[in-house]
Amino acid sequence: MKRLGLAVAAILGLAACNGDSTSQTLETSAIPSATAEQDEDASNDDVSTASPASNPAAPMMTEGPSVGLDPAGGTDGPVMYWAEVDWDESESAEIVGRLDLAGDCLYVTAEWGRYPVLWQYGTRWQEDPAAVVLPDGVKVQLGAEILSGGGYHSSNQLSQFTESDDVAAAAERCADNEWKEVAVVQSPVDHRIENAYRSGE
Repeated sequence: MKRLGLAVAAILGLAACNGDSTSQTLETSAIPSATAEQDEDASNDDVSTASPASNPAAPMMTEGPSVGLDPAGGTDGPVMYWAEVDWDESESAEIVGRLDLAGDCLYVTAEWGRYPVLWQYGTRWQEDPAAVVLPDGVKVQLGAEILSGGGYHSSNQLSQFTESDDVAAAAERCADNEWKEVAVVQSPVDHRIENAYRSGE
């Protein structure tokens, strides 16, 4: 009888030990591992420190309309042209003289001096034979006499017509008259002048 009691006590003690072990195992498994936390932190760090260079580059804007001119104004060969604007008014000065090219500067030359020209938007340069192509397609050869309306402005005060850096640089370089002025064409150039001809003729 005494042996039976000892056996029962031993069994109960063993069960108690197993219960504590199971409880400890469950409690231990409920604690997040330090390695898991570190992995999660590392993953978050990877997201927050991603290099901007890994993102696709923003698409670049194309410059100018289909004719290849910048709507903000610019240069085409020796031709300076102002911005594309909806403006049908003109200053009252006459721009009259002979169309000349000196180096990379295009001038209207008159008895009182020569002036670099800031043309209306849509004006282009033709290399061979050398000519100014007006917005309506008329080509004006070098040496032709032109007549137009517009104004004369200081070479460093053209921002009301265009803020192009290329125009500003060309105007400063080419304006060698006494007043450092540029002739700004603001109305159609007279087509009834010697040596003016239509495109394709």
